[in-house]
Amino acid sequence: MSQAPFVAVLNGPAVAVVEGPPLGWPLLGAALLLLVGLLALSTRGQSRRDFLLGLRFGLSGLVTKELRSRSRGWRPVVVLTGYLLLLSGGVLGFLYLVRLGMGVIPPTLGSQLFSTLALGAVVLLSFITPALTAGAVSGERERRTLDLLLVTRASALGLVVGKLFGSLLYALFLLTASLPAFALVYLYGGVPPSYLLMVFLVAGVTALTHAALALFLSALLRRTLAALVLSYLLVIGVVFGVPFVSGIANVAAQGQMMSSRVRPMPASPVATAPAPAWYSYVSPVVSLASVLPSGTPDTDLVGSAMRGVLIPGGGFAQQPSGLPLLRRQYLVGVDPTTGQLETVIGWAPWVYHFLLGGIGSAFCVLAASLVVAPVKPWRARSVRRPAPATA
Repeated sequence: MSQAPFVAVLNGPAVAVVEGPPLGWPLLGAALLLLVGLLALSTRGQSRRDFLLGLRFGLSGLVTKELRSRSRGWRPVVVLTGYLLLLSGGVLGFLYLVRLGMGVIPPTLGSQLFSTLALGAVVLLSFITPALTAGAVSGERERRTLDLLLVTRASALGLVVGKLFGSLLYALFLLTASLPAFALVYLYGGVPPSYLLMVFLVAGVTALTHAALALFLSALLRRTLAALVLSYLLVIGVVFGVPFVSGIANVAAQGQMMSSRVRPMPASPVATAPAPAWYSYVSPVVSLASVLPSGTPDTDLVGSAMRGVLIPGGGFAQQPSGLPLLRRQYLVGVDPTTGQLETVIGWAPWVYHFLLGGIGSAFCVLAASLVVAPVKPWRARSVRRPAPATA
């Protein structure tokens, strides 16, 4: 798909141009049309007032129910304690390794500790959230209580959205509980609060996407165990499989690009480098790598290694001070005639991750509501109401 090139930013007289991102207007327009069609199908035959009432009753009833049920028993206590123990153990292990390797704690520890904590929090939420919604609909079906929910004044879409938001509030509670661990970073300094906000946004979008995916599988599959296993298989592929494949492709592309630099170039040298593949934006790890503080391997080994492997040409390049967080600078090579670095600026990977996460979550919610609906919209006209009794 041909796209407009990135805006070139030069550190010398060379001209650097790369292909635009693979997410263009046609793909975005097709996804939005699909969502509009699903929304029109799920609300077919309802007035605006009925749609809003059904959505409100589903949210007000099920969110309260989910919060009460998830706050009882030992399970929420165990999940919260395990989540905090893993984060705290990661911090202690990181400090121990630094102290063991260097003998002293360097002043640049804050940025490295922040990147380690951010990666741990996002990965943990990626695997905790599907377990919260994998039995949301299938569990009601197994307990034979789904029919009782469907005869209430809440619509099928309201029930699905209420289940989703009830689970997301618990995920938000876990994320908020990790703030004391992130507060340790500011004992060493070097990380602005805006990066903490961006990490929390990435974690929130990740929780929303994975919760919506597990909720859709819970509605589609009739067994909680099957929905849970399939959800975790997909999450493992997204969190670890996609970065692995993307990292191999990026390292190979960077090696091929750098090997071509030693060859004689034309009189008007133009350096080209492939844009990140569209599938790499699906992974929250790639999105997280683009919002971590910019630095070198000496100041932030974790963040620099993630960017060097996951983002093409963006490994160890320093970000300009005036560059907004929406944009990302990519180092595409060195001009063979002048020796100047060639850099380009494009949209940051987290922007595309948020876009894909929002579209995917909306698709899963609308599709789940169609599966849950007792009378399918495409069969609503064929269902005949019983004639009123006559004297």
